[in-house]
Amino acid sequence: MRIVHTSLMLEALTRILASFETPADFTARRQISPDNIRLAVEGVGPVDLPISAGMAGKMIAGAQKSPYGLRDQTLTDSSVRDSWEIDAAKIETGRRWARSLEVELQEIRCELGLPESARLIPTLDKLLLYGPGQFFVAHQDSEKDDAMVATLVVLLPSSFSGGSLVIHHEGADVTFRSEKRTAENLTLIAFFADCHHEVRPVKSGFRVALVYRLSLEVQDRAGLDGALEPVAPETMSDLTEQVRVHFSLPSMPDSPASSPGRDVPEKLVVLLDHQYTERNLAWSLLKASDRTRAAALRQVASRLDCEVFLALAEIHEMWDCEPDDDFDWRYSRRGRFRGVDDEDLADTDENGYTLSSLIDSSFVLTHWCDHEGNPVDVPQLPVNEDDELIRITAIDAHGPTCSEYEGYMGNYGNTLDRWYHRATVVLWPRAHAFTIRAGQSAHYTVHELLDMAQRGEQTAAITLFRSVLPQWQSLASHVDGKGFFTECLRLAVSLGDRDLAEILLAPLRASAFGSTAVKPWLALLNRYGAQWCHKRWMQWRTGFRHMDQESGFETKHLARLVNESAEKGRALVRGMVATLFEEWQQQLDTDPVGPRLSRRFDPGQDGPVTQALRVFEGCVVCEHHEVHGQLLDLLTSEGSPYSPTQCSTVALEVRDRIDSSKARQWRVDDLLNYSRVQLEAKLAEPERAADDWKVSSPITCSCADCATLAKFLSSSEMYLEWPLAKPRRRHVHEALDGYRLPVTHETVRSGRPFTLVLTKTQELFKREAAERAACEQTLVKVTEALSRL
Repeated sequence: MRIVHTSLMLEALTRILASFETPADFTARRQISPDNIRLAVEGVGPVDLPISAGMAGKMIAGAQKSPYGLRDQTLTDSSVRDSWEIDAAKIETGRRWARSLEVELQEIRCELGLPESARLIPTLDKLLLYGPGQFFVAHQDSEKDDAMVATLVVLLPSSFSGGSLVIHHEGADVTFRSEKRTAENLTLIAFFADCHHEVRPVKSGFRVALVYRLSLEVQDRAGLDGALEPVAPETMSDLTEQVRVHFSLPSMPDSPASSPGRDVPEKLVVLLDHQYTERNLAWSLLKASDRTRAAALRQVASRLDCEVFLALAEIHEMWDCEPDDDFDWRYSRRGRFRGVDDEDLADTDENGYTLSSLIDSSFVLTHWCDHEGNPVDVPQLPVNEDDELIRITAIDAHGPTCSEYEGYMGNYGNTLDRWYHRATVVLWPRAHAFTIRAGQSAHYTVHELLDMAQRGEQTAAITLFRSVLPQWQSLASHVDGKGFFTECLRLAVSLGDRDLAEILLAPLRASAFGSTAVKPWLALLNRYGAQWCHKRWMQWRTGFRHMDQESGFETKHLARLVNESAEKGRALVRGMVATLFEEWQQQLDTDPVGPRLSRRFDPGQDGPVTQALRVFEGCVVCEHHEVHGQLLDLLTSEGSPYSPTQCSTVALEVRDRIDSSKARQWRVDDLLNYSRVQLEAKLAEPERAADDWKVSSPITCSCADCATLAKFLSSSEMYLEWPLAKPRRRHVHEALDGYRLPVTHETVRSGRPFTLVLTKTQELFKREAAERAACEQTLVKVTEALSRL
């Protein structure tokens, strides 16, 4: 039997959807009498029609230069936009004009193919004046409210030539030309907000226009059934059957699967003809054929039990290209029409590049709303363009949202990046919903499975979690936050499966453990025991074992574990405390002077103090006397890596954090007495003389270069000029910077090898003065604390 792949099915679906055409255009033009408009401008007074050159001059005197928008900026540049404007607040048109305009807008709505149940609401934006030589290059109007769908230009009677309005949409251009004689009627020109348009240079006279934004007011914002009245039932049946088959056929043999283990398309993505933004992406605001096709797809979704959405597509393309040497920038969109007659325009590439081959592309769906128009928290989803995408119009029909040229970079030649923003209708069978969304979001996966398990659907939750196991590690390892951590623990409890719980919890990080996680953690502790929980905690800390990394368990968490699950809780906390102390000892063995130097030469560093406090408090909570004794030996032994101020800080903090009745039991007084002796001894040392440049060398490396460096540090010399090759200079740099020594290093790049110049700095004296002041302050606190014990 012949196998039909999804690529052929997509071609069939494209033909059917292309037939869902709504008789409409992207522009509409009306000619009406000016009898009903009574134009007046603040500071000018009533304006008679047609507008004379003298009256135009008076209006310009009270106008301002027109700005234009570039992304999030408002700029004024006469090479882009050269015109005058008067704000709507200064303009009056009269009541009769409002009623007359309402009638005309009903006809315009029909011509634009907008819903019969809707009406266009005009909001005057400004009055624009173009004099001789003035113009506005091709641009797209910004949508100033959520319901804006179109722009209306009301061209007022005046004598001028040139100034044609050209509207671009999907490769088609419509030009509205002016007559050289004086026009007697009002000309109303409406066009969709996603159309690029331009005003070509005025040759003579003054072009004056009122500009309105048109918003769509829809009575039935969810219903689209009326859009399908002209569609034959057999066509709808054919569309439904083709979509059903689409979700049952295998993908193309050479196309990448949408998700691991799936060999049929996950979804169907239909690119819409018109552009929409986040502000106006709504079923009720769809235009012309987009509305008809969307209505058909909604009915198909209902018949086939599919979920249906609107979503914006972010499309990126990287092209290999070459700049056109003979490109004339007078014809670019930015400065295209300066000094050039309308009839002389060349058909040139607006960017001035010739594209040769597509290097890379991506297609991602964002900003979702469901079938009722409500926002939906769906993660960014990639689209398999070969198996899932229908293009009735080309992706580049509207031109790129932005482009960026990059010259030759080595791996590629000249490249041009293009970004497009297009709207889509997205369908998928409800049976695919979990796999699609779970494949992109660990948050969604856990939230949905937890809801299922708590509803008593434990077996179904386990089955669905098994379906995402291949992706789980990569998905969850990038997620942080206490809420996600807690939900994972709760899900592990609800699943009731030891092996799945291990897999579920493996990518988490200990630093995300919060108060809300204690209760489910206790449940896992009581179910699987202290050893199992300790292994999980060790997994979470993997890769984060440095002194400034939070363990993820505050003392109050440890105490609650012990209080609410005495035997298992104490066993778990003892294992955790022992591990913390072991990790800290290993770090000290690697860099035995690091803690002291970090405090001595950078007083803001409190990692060593934090680590010691964490272990000390943990020992008190779980009554781990063995580790506590080892910690005291580390703090008070000869050659301890802790400075007197660090050791004192640990003692003072512990005294404030534990019950006073336990202070003697846990030898806080011994630590304070030791600290006092050390501080007094430190302060008894003479202050450094002004000419004493000796630096105690902490360097433990035994190589010849480090020996030379240590000799320089311990000498009274301030400078050392040292010819060294690059690898050896780098080694010296690392020693100086790693130990934060008060020595600068500079390479003099002359001769071979280059010369490394080392200079001791005044920082040596500043640090010792700061350390002495810290010792004095700490001694006062220690003495006070001892008097209260």
